[in-house]
Amino acid sequence: MSTERYFNAVVAAVVAFAIIITLLFMNGEALGLRKASYDVGYLDLFDDSYVHTVDISMPDWDGFIAHAASEEYTAATVTIDGEVLSNVGFRAKGNGSLFAVTMMNSPRFSWKIEFDRFVDRQTYHGLDKLCLNNLVEDATFMKDHLVYKSMARLGVPAPLCSYVFLTVNGEAFGLYEAVEGIEDGFITRNFGRGEGRLYKPDNASITDFGMGADMNIFALIGWALDNIDFSQLDLSQYEGMSMEDFTGGNMSFDMTEMYGDGSSFVNGDSMGGAGLGMMFVSSDDLLLKYIDDEPSSYPNIFGKAKTDVSYKDKARLIGALESLSERENLESTLDTDEIMRYFAVHNFFVNSDSYTGMSTHNYYLYERGGVLSMLPWDYNLGYGTMLMTAHYAVNDPIDEPMAVKGDGNHPMFEWITADEGYKARYYGYLSEVLDTDFDAEIDEISALIRPYIERDPTKFVTLEEFDAGTAMLKQYLSRRSESVRGQLSGKIPATKAGQAENPELLISAEGIDPHALGDATMGFADERQDLSALMGNFDLSALEGLFRR
Repeated sequence: MSTERYFNAVVAAVVAFAIIITLLFMNGEALGLRKASYDVGYLDLFDDSYVHTVDISMPDWDGFIAHAASEEYTAATVTIDGEVLSNVGFRAKGNGSLFAVTMMNSPRFSWKIEFDRFVDRQTYHGLDKLCLNNLVEDATFMKDHLVYKSMARLGVPAPLCSYVFLTVNGEAFGLYEAVEGIEDGFITRNFGRGEGRLYKPDNASITDFGMGADMNIFALIGWALDNIDFSQLDLSQYEGMSMEDFTGGNMSFDMTEMYGDGSSFVNGDSMGGAGLGMMFVSSDDLLLKYIDDEPSSYPNIFGKAKTDVSYKDKARLIGALESLSERENLESTLDTDEIMRYFAVHNFFVNSDSYTGMSTHNYYLYERGGVLSMLPWDYNLGYGTMLMTAHYAVNDPIDEPMAVKGDGNHPMFEWITADEGYKARYYGYLSEVLDTDFDAEIDEISALIRPYIERDPTKFVTLEEFDAGTAMLKQYLSRRSESVRGQLSGKIPATKAGQAENPELLISAEGIDPHALGDATMGFADERQDLSALMGNFDLSALEGLFRR
């Protein structure tokens, strides 16, 4: 009898232990635990304690470069840290950056390496796609890098990244940032081999400027090259003139309308001034708003699916968007903790080239079992360097970041600040971001990559500009941290209206120069830029590969 009682006690203890472990797995993140990563074989490539080597071997490199802007895959031999992979897909990538590099007649494109493009199931130790970023809009070489590291520290599924020195046919080409592609390898590493579905919501290419595929900037340039003899172009009339000489065309892009009570240029409204508001188009599906139950109403989501999706998959995602829109069943519709962590980092780094900003793209959406997650992508125009003034880049309100106005137009973020409990947790994660010693991190990265920048033959900035950029990056992050810390404590208003009513409470942005970090204009739109010199930087004939596809 006593043995039976002992046996029952042991069983009860085991059951209790199993229940406790189960509850921990179900609620671990609420208790401060981070999601576990699944084992993959390519982690060594993203060891960022040293600079890796990548060589691209291609017999007709010059011929490839001449047509690289067409973004067509070409077979190449790729050697990564001494390991050779043959018949790998290799092409240029990008939107605005692709256009900028082509305009500058530079061979330094960003690259996409697809290991299984020509050889079925070929991977680099489980990695199916690798991106090499050329850092065209980043004088610091680390804007993306700092964000991805911050995301990972806070437990957000973020792409791995490291630095590589790229050679072509054995010849030095330049320092690049290597970024894990968000595809099968990424999903396996972060979520396991589950039944999840991956989307990269986006509209047409940014080069369409809101005009559609049949009327885009490349088509207009194509017409111009066919009909205008640019060799006869006389630039002498612009000698000595600068952007500030042109009224109504000021290229400094003061973003005041974005934060005031007036109508915003965001989501298709006119921006005024230089008249580039049409660049910043959006749509309800990109904003993750519920429209109706028809999948055809969400072309910018389902048309950009990165995994195969069925009608049931689409219906499940639409149902999640409906719950999000109505703010019902959020805990069973959203990975709430992951999304709050994501937005804590995202909003600290002020990226207006993403979900909360002027161009609603550059994020991934992952859905599994009707539960949505947000995944980060492309922060080279973070830090307020996409057409924002230094004042707003420093003081961007954490309750209404960038284009968010609290009017229901950004449902994926607004549920956080609409509930005091969620808001408190979001504030807690922002506090964790502030715990980072960014000065030390910047110094460590700078010491690692500076010798490689010095011998980089294709870099877009001088070594002096890199040094000035990293120094400015420290200043900016210090001021931004001061502002966010003040907003968290209540000393500084965390909304647009509050900041407009109490400007004396805001952190000064005096001495902060976004151009020094590298921005969307790469300095071309500086009002001090001499127009004749500016136009001389561009070789329009180099654009042929972009529109003759």
